[in-house]
Amino acid sequence: QLTSGLEQRAHFDSLTTLMNRESLRDLLGTEIVRCQRSGEGLALVSLDLDGFKEVNDRHGHEAGDAVLREVAVRLGANVRRNDAVGRLGGDEFALIIPHSGSLPELELMLDRVIRGLAEPINFDGAEFTLTASVGVSLYPEDGIDVDHLMRAGDIAMYASKARGGNDYSYYQTAMTVDAELRRKMGRAIKTAISDGEFELRYQPIVSLTDDSVWGAEVLLTWRHEHRTVAADEFLTFAERSGQIRLLGSLAVDLLRHDLPDLSESSWGKRELALHLTSTQLDVRAFADELALLAGSPELDCVVIGVSESVLLPEHARAAELIGRLDGTGMGVSIDDFGSGFTNLRMLRALSPRFTKINRALLDGTDGKEYDTETSIEIGASTVRLGHSLGTKVIFARADTEHDVELARRMGADFAQGEAVAPPMGNSRLISWLDERLAAT
Repeated sequence: QLTSGLEQRAHFDSLTTLMNRESLRDLLGTEIVRCQRSGEGLALVSLDLDGFKEVNDRHGHEAGDAVLREVAVRLGANVRRNDAVGRLGGDEFALIIPHSGSLPELELMLDRVIRGLAEPINFDGAEFTLTASVGVSLYPEDGIDVDHLMRAGDIAMYASKARGGNDYSYYQTAMTVDAELRRKMGRAIKTAISDGEFELRYQPIVSLTDDSVWGAEVLLTWRHEHRTVAADEFLTFAERSGQIRLLGSLAVDLLRHDLPDLSESSWGKRELALHLTSTQLDVRAFADELALLAGSPELDCVVIGVSESVLLPEHARAAELIGRLDGTGMGVSIDDFGSGFTNLRMLRALSPRFTKINRALLDGTDGKEYDTETSIEIGASTVRLGHSLGTKVIFARADTEHDVELARRMGADFAQGEAVAPPMGNSRLISWLDERLAAT
């Protein structure tokens, strides 16, 4: 009996009773040999749950384990009797589908699996709705050995996840190039954090009524190999890879480091606006850390900027945190006001102190600017809406004097952009303000 128990643990996952990674690899090798002899094909299906971390973070590991057990049951119920199901670890699973010569039949099964996993899961009074990102690699087209097939399946699965999940992708050769680029970028960001290549820049924000300096937006920048990496290059990747959470903590740490120099200079307690994503705010550890810091006097000049998407139901924790931060005196700004998901009832409940409209709001769907009067009316309507909610309105990306004049005619309170001042380091920000004050 002892030997039997040890063998069970060696070959099967203790939580779900599915085959473990080693057993699945062994079976895949056996199936490949069989296919070589028979000339048949097979499919390896790699599956990763979307949003599973949220279950563990918000409801604990007991809930997470219950979800994984239910996923195992549903996978087994939606495949054929001769198909194999295994758990690779964490929230990753795999299916071996022999005799998969018919792609339409395979796709019917994949649709069935994805629909089955999307059904709500109930545990201890809570209901969870998860989706799955699925990747498919085929023998012999995508690999003739275990390692190549599993790698191809993983790459295809991540392609599905990058598209938003709840879907499947077949492996394509071009995905290997994309996967290698993602791998290199991920390693470069990790190294950049440890090597101190990230730093903060501050872009001033000025009043459109008296030209006084209201504050500045805090921008995380990356100096890599003698060049500044464009924010769009690394922030979009970091959001998809999950590294955005690390960058959020890093930005807060760097800001705390700069604050003493700023507060003791002519800058004083002017506002500093730091944008954080719903992904960052959804992380329990970071959220708790931020909530604790919010009560400290050193951060009472910080305004947390969020996108309107924080008001969506799936970001309930982020919205809750924003409410907590606002209660501490730390300001809240909606940074893409009028161009995202607008829920006026929730916006009123959130009571942001600031809203930010982007210069892009004034462009048509073809990317061309509306005529001036149309632009002014659209912008003015958005500004009036912001004012009716009790917020001050910042006009962002005012990169020309024409943009500044548009912002002023719309009735915005503040402007930010190249026409006002470029982003700069904290010491240069202090000098810039001193020069500006000396000239008045």
